[in-house]
Amino acid sequence: MKNSADLGGCYLPRPSASVDNTLLVLQNSSYPTQPHSIIANFTSLNCSQAACEGGHAAVCSSLVRKGQADLQDRSPVTGFVALHIAALRAHVECLRILLELGAPLHPRSLEGDTPRDLALRYGHMHIAEIIDNYPVQSPKTLPRMWLHENLDRKVCVFSFLLFTY
Repeated sequence: MKNSADLGGCYLPRPSASVDNTLLVLQNSSYPTQPHSIIANFTSLNCSQAACEGGHAAVCSSLVRKGQADLQDRSPVTGFVALHIAALRAHVECLRILLELGAPLHPRSLEGDTPRDLALRYGHMHIAEIIDNYPVQSPKTLPRMWLHENLDRKVCVFSFLLFTY
């Protein structure tokens, strides 16, 4: 297990002094007195999610670049990744940094919501627009590298349902 610091359910690997400074910023941050109602269990956030909740774009960037935080680490309560939190809170800089660092554009929460869905639901049209206009990254694999290159998602889901029930 990695050497980590506990910040109310927020675990952070400690590879350098700059990460220790990031931890101090998070500990002394002023979070909203009323966390968003959809984020019911505040202690379920990891460090990058907590940084996005507080709107700390530089901290978020440091956690990913220097602290090796996982952009796809999910809350066990909501299934949110940091991008969900940034979109929900309308923290534009956090959102842009996460996208620049390679965060997936359309991760789904346990309820099936994408960050874009949350932005639209809570009236953050400018956030949805950023997500809509962000250039899609080219895939890192080619269909010929897949085990079944001629099957698309629809066929796979149908086959799975057909043979599991």
